[in-house]
Amino acid sequence: MDDTLQQQLESWAGTIVSFHIPRWHELPELDLYMDQVIVFSERILSNFPGDSPSKLISPSIINNYVKLDIIPQPVKKKYSRTHIAYLLMICILKQVLPISAITDLISYQLKISSIEEVYNHFCAVQEQATRSAVELARDKELLSKPGEDKPELALETLVLQMAAVANSSKILAEKVINLWREQEDEAASEQEAADEKRSKAKK
Repeated sequence: MDDTLQQQLESWAGTIVSFHIPRWHELPELDLYMDQVIVFSERILSNFPGDSPSKLISPSIINNYVKLDIIPQPVKKKYSRTHIAYLLMICILKQVLPISAITDLISYQLKISSIEEVYNHFCAVQEQATRSAVELARDKELLSKPGEDKPELALETLVLQMAAVANSSKILAEKVINLWREQEDEAASEQEAADEKRSKAKK
C-alpha cells in the first residue's frame, strides 16, 4: 500500500474510533425547526463515509418519513429529541438495512425499552462496532500503526475483508428481523383464531 495512502487511512481510522455519537442527554433540549434538525444531523453524519450527509437527510426525506409514519409527526413544525434520535438511527442504519427492517428493529426494542434507552444503546453498539472493525484490520495487519514495522497486505484485501464482514452482518441482521416478523405473524394468527373461537362459543 502506498505510504501516503496508508498514513491517510490510519489517520482516519484513529479519528473514527474516537468518534462519539451524541447521547440522548446531549441532543438539543429545545425543539428544532427542520432546517436546524438537518444542520445538526449533517454534522454527525459527516463522520461516516459513503453517501454524503445531504443524501442521507433532507427536507423531502424527513417529510416522507413523517408521511409514512416512520417517525412521529412534528409538533407545530418543530422536532424534538425523539425525532432527532429516530432520524440519526435511521440515517446511519439505512446504509446497510432497508427502511422497513430498521423500523421493525426500533419497534421491537420500544416494546421493552424507552426511546431514550433504545437510542443510547444504538449509539454504544455503533461506536463499538466501528472500533471493532478498525481493531480487526489492525490485528490482521491490514492497517499498520505509525512507527510499527508490520508487513502490509494489499489495500484490496482490506476492502474485500471489510466488505465481506459487512455483507455477512447484513445477512444475519435481516435474517433475525425476518424471524421476528414470522413469530409476530404467527402470534397474531393464533390470537385471531382464539378470538374467533371465543366469539363462536358465545353464540
